[in-house]
Amino acid sequence: MSKEAAHRSRPQVVREVMDEFVQAQRAAREYDDFLHGKVRAAQSSMQAGRGSSHEVVEAEFAARYVSSP
Repeated sequence: MSKEAAHRSRPQVVREVMDEFVQAQRAAREYDDFLHGKVRAAQSSMQAGRGSSHEVVEAEFAARYVSSP
């Protein structure tokens, strides 16, 4: 810990820790929202017939793997 950090008051340290916690929680919530949006979009795509099944995707990648040098 730097000398500067060691001389901060307790309220300053608590405030900084709380700010970091709030920022981390906000980032986690934003990522969750982003991920849920991607899942909803993928589900809608599959329901509209614009997707491929797991088996089809696996077969396509297996064929690529076999034909790659």
